[in-house]
Amino acid sequence: MAKFLNLFSLSLIFTSTFCYANEPTQVFLDGDKIHYQGGLAKEANEMVFEIFKKNTSKIKWLSIKSVGGEVNLGLDLAEFINKNSLNVEVTEYCLSSCANYVFPAAHEKRITNHALIGFHGGTSGMAAGVAEFIKTLPESEREATQKHFDEYGEKTLAREADFFQKLGVNPNITTLGQSDKYKKYEDAGSYVGWYYAISDLNKLGVKNISVLNPPWVFKQLSEKSQFYKVAVIGS
Repeated sequence: MAKFLNLFSLSLIFTSTFCYANEPTQVFLDGDKIHYQGGLAKEANEMVFEIFKKNTSKIKWLSIKSVGGEVNLGLDLAEFINKNSLNVEVTEYCLSSCANYVFPAAHEKRITNHALIGFHGGTSGMAAGVAEFIKTLPESEREATQKHFDEYGEKTLAREADFFQKLGVNPNITTLGQSDKYKKYEDAGSYVGWYYAISDLNKLGVKNISVLNPPWVFKQLSEKSQFYKVAVIGS
């Protein structure tokens, strides 16, 4: 049963490759801003909801530093942000499910001149990681685990698609970096994801991005957790 429960945290297969992946999550209010620091977690999301409920007229921003987390946790927070017209600020990094869902959901986005919005794949890109995970299980558990993931994936894919449609964001934002033309980075070993230029984020439907002390200049997260640039062709 414990193996099956792990399926609902399968995105941790991906976020575990990032530095700071095991950092504790903190949520607190400072002025008109809720700070969210750490991996996406149900308890942390609920703290955001509760703080906002008690200070609705005061809060305008969510400042987040996160390596991401399970897809539905990212969508929970993103849908709340969108529903309440909150703005999102990233001073250091917003990765994986944070980049996929939380950042695009904001009314206004504000980043520092070296902040990293790093992508690592969405629900549709989880199959390969799941296949490797299932290979580690005893044969007697593999069929049931695959079925469990298929059900999870079907529901989550539908939710993800509805979310992007509502925002007007191209759903390929979570998969463009996984195309064959970028396979050399995967093979290199030190790359864990990709990023887009601000102009390309705009093309994908992620707009209203401002930069503190511009211009924005890409800076690698670390030597072990590097990101490559993905270009968007057309509009």
